[in-house]
Amino acid sequence: MTNAAKMMRNLRAERRAAGLCPYCGETNDRPGKYYCSKCAEHHNEYSARFKSDRVVSRICPRCGGELDREGFTCISCNAKVRAATAKIKYRYREQGLCQACGKNPPKTGAKYCAPCALREQLRRRKTAGTTVSSTNNDSKLVGQQS
Repeated sequence: MTNAAKMMRNLRAERRAAGLCPYCGETNDRPGKYYCSKCAEHHNEYSARFKSDRVVSRICPRCGGELDREGFTCISCNAKVRAATAKIKYRYREQGLCQACGKNPPKTGAKYCAPCALREQLRRRKTAGTTVSSTNNDSKLVGQQS
């Protein structure tokens, strides 16, 4: 690491310790988050543009290698992400938490809490063309008997 990179790393650490945004040095208006809202918006736009440019060029945004499958990452990066996700889900399950958000206990006999179960149901049914209704925090597929 170059001397300039070390200085920048130290500067960012000092700013974070002082409650400032490490990027712009202004007061961080999002406690517990890395960037302030203005810098986060800028960073998110840049990241989305970078990722889409890479995918269009058939380059994996994670490793820079050839994108050798349909999707956003190459086969090896996809395997790494899946393995890391499996570890996180296992840890949540061991702690008795929802496997999606890790914040709430899951519904009895299920993997997910009620909000995550509805989101997962919507995601899975999206291509099937079935709608989901939510009443009294219970979700069910429209057209199915409960």
